[in-house]
Amino acid sequence: MPKCSSTTVAVLKRRRAQPWASNREPIKTAMILQPTTTPASSSYTKSSNFWLDDGNVIIQAQNTRFKVHESVLCQQSPQFIKFQGPRRPSPEDSVCEVVIVDELEDSVDLLLSALYGDDIPSRFTYSNAKTVTRLLDIAARYNFEAVKQQCLETLQSFFPLHVPQDQLREPDYNDDIYYILNIVHRHSLHSILPSVYLHFFSRNSMHCLLQAISTKGRPCDLPNDPLIISHVQLCMSKLSIAVSSFFASLNFSATPPLPPCTLSTNTCSDTLRTASFSAMADCFIAGRVIFPPSTPSSKHGSGDWDNLCDSCLDEYCLLYEAGITKLFDSIPEIFGYESTEAWESLDDFTPYKFNVL
Repeated sequence: MPKCSSTTVAVLKRRRAQPWASNREPIKTAMILQPTTTPASSSYTKSSNFWLDDGNVIIQAQNTRFKVHESVLCQQSPQFIKFQGPRRPSPEDSVCEVVIVDELEDSVDLLLSALYGDDIPSRFTYSNAKTVTRLLDIAARYNFEAVKQQCLETLQSFFPLHVPQDQLREPDYNDDIYYILNIVHRHSLHSILPSVYLHFFSRNSMHCLLQAISTKGRPCDLPNDPLIISHVQLCMSKLSIAVSSFFASLNFSATPPLPPCTLSTNTCSDTLRTASFSAMADCFIAGRVIFPPSTPSSKHGSGDWDNLCDSCLDEYCLLYEAGITKLFDSIPEIFGYESTEAWESLDDFTPYKFNVL
């Protein structure tokens, strides 16, 4: 029997139940560029990272100003070409044209770091998915094409369109997955949407989602965002497809899928095998489709999965990985597309209409 990856075994033994935070960041929907010739005010703060002595244009976000090179902005974004023109050399800040942007100062600092820094894939790791998503969002709104594409490629490495057979990576996004999911939908990032939704379902209970759909409000601290609520409704209406595929791949109606243990010590009883499998099924129904809790629910029996022998745990992991792969491949069908190939034909950043049946 092939061995299950050590990463998967370790992940299956960890509890991944963390509360949602309530202080979510707002998601911008519009972009504003407003040049002004008003003299510099004293009610602003100079950026500690981007106040360049030879800069010739000032960007103001909230109460922070960034003095940078106009040529850097114009070369990478046509949005800023309209502000290009002769500048009189002067040490006075008021001579520089001020471009006011309706953005968080941290987002502008992040964008400028990308424009003046190294390639994005070399700067961010898997744990920085929200930061990369945030950078993609602002880069897309201001047409910084190179930054946008680098962010997309980085996110595609974090959220692959197909589940790698040799690894199931444990997410570490917590509340960030809501932000990521909204940005993915806002910019129609089809190539990473299935994987993001898989993480989304792993962080929520089905009870919480159903409650949000029925009330259209914010139970369980779900965001009161029509966009996310509508997509959750769509997923819920199609989730039976994924459930059927998942259980079919696990041969749910067959004899207990975990083999009897032959070890004289640390032996898994039929009761524990049944409880373990039932707990896995319960975790799926509860919406935690990637990483089940380490201890089965009391209504399904007692016993910790850590007590499973190596043989049972290997078989358990193989079955679970098969189920996850089946579920992952069925996500395009949940959205009304007949095949994964049809989904792959969709272009990122191109809005589409769900084929709701």
